[in-house]
Amino acid sequence: MDTKTNHAAGPAAIRPYWMPEGVDFDGLPSDLRAGILTLVNPAYEELVLRTKPGLEQSTGVTIVQLLWLEVLEMFEIGRDFLHTDSSPDSRQERDAKVSRLLRVVAAKGKASAFWIRLQDFRERHGVLPGGYDPIQREFAGAE
Repeated sequence: MDTKTNHAAGPAAIRPYWMPEGVDFDGLPSDLRAGILTLVNPAYEELVLRTKPGLEQSTGVTIVQLLWLEVLEMFEIGRDFLHTDSSPDSRQERDAKVSRLLRVVAAKGKASAFWIRLQDFRERHGVLPGGYDPIQREFAGAE
């Protein structure tokens, strides 16, 4: 994972590895920058950089990727709000974008619920099922 600091976005801003390298952050629209700084970057730090490697981290990456897509979809829908007419084609395109956004939100909700279940299981049992326990030096559940 690329954890380079994007100095234009501030010292605490971390660029998730799927974000294109070399993007002129300052050249992005201010609303999109705000979404990245206030939603995507903190979620990436919390759910990817500060979590256990493996399934928890992988699920965190999925959640943040879906959040990134959600921010982009919301930005596009908001931008189109000012530039669309009330023709049937325009309404159909807008409805399709909203439907796509809702699918992303639903997928993010499912991944988030799974991540929370993983965290809860680890808190109660100390290790994920089938996971290697370095203290016991064996796989969980092995007799």
